[in-house]
Amino acid sequence: MSRLTIEVTPKQHQHIKSLAAFRGQTIKEYVLSRIFPDDEDHAYKEFKAFMHNRIAEAEKGELSERSLEDITKDVLSDSH
Repeated sequence: MSRLTIEVTPKQHQHIKSLAAFRGQTIKEYVLSRIFPDDEDHAYKEFKAFMHNRIAEAEKGELSERSLEDITKDVLSDSH
């Protein structure tokens, strides 16, 4: 078996680690699942599940006070 090593910033490492934990996966499992999705509809299924949860939260009144612009700025600044 081969080993792959990449250098990331501490912030990027924490972000990847958090995303993996959110999905109940190890970092290795998370990265491999993102690189090699199980099927062509994987991204759609993931998005659909995410939106289903967000809609359920909204119906319960669990809404964010942040604007779309603020959220977008945060996401874009995290990716750099």
